[in-house]
Amino acid sequence: MSHYLKNPIKENRRLWNIYHGMKKRCLNPNCVRYKDYGGRGIKICHDWLLSFDSFADWAKENGYVEGLTIERKNVDGNYEPKNCEWITLKQQARNKRETIKVKYQGKEKPLIEWCEDLGLEYDTMHDRIITRDWNIEKAFTTPSQRENSFLSMCDAHGMNPATVHDRVHKFGWSLEKALSTPCLGRGANSKSYNPEQFGYAKCIVCGSKFLRNSGKQIYCGERCRNITKRTSYKRTGLIYDGRTSKAMK
Repeated sequence: MSHYLKNPIKENRRLWNIYHGMKKRCLNPNCVRYKDYGGRGIKICHDWLLSFDSFADWAKENGYVEGLTIERKNVDGNYEPKNCEWITLKQQARNKRETIKVKYQGKEKPLIEWCEDLGLEYDTMHDRIITRDWNIEKAFTTPSQRENSFLSMCDAHGMNPATVHDRVHKFGWSLEKALSTPCLGRGANSKSYNPEQFGYAKCIVCGSKFLRNSGKQIYCGERCRNITKRTSYKRTGLIYDGRTSKAMK
């Protein structure tokens, strides 16, 4: 098909997808979005409906570039040249029929725009206003718990949450110290922490002496930890050599 087109599909793939999506929304009752388009009587003009070339020519002559999306100026009107334009996805999100507009300090704007202007989290504001029916003043001025959450604090300091958690709960650091001390990398505990903090212990499996890196550590390493998972060890408490049936000394 693309061989005979003035605007080959291969070279205009995104534009073709936009065209195909437009037809699907307006003509296919099985499309999940049909109820908001074809189901409401939204149609595609005759020239565009019959020819992708006609649609592509109009698009290129009327500001289409990669990254833009088609928008109907009148949301109750059809897909036709006089009622369509090319806008950014961000602009389209604000122009949808379901866009939430709120009035605050005497001005009415989309909720998403208020959030951007005031530095607020959109999902939080949406939940407060729509789901929990807060008034606008309370929703906008009440501090978000998310801002003071453990994950947000780790993100603000550029720290891995797992590292901070271990520092606080395994090594007894204060939260402030755990967040402010730079991480030396994965597996760098011996460099990041005081190696004498938890002292030495005797491995309950092999009996060797080892320097603990937590107050509850009872194995000298991963090998001995895995040995305790063996059925033979659970049954007898002995470590068997996999190559023989004899217990290791």
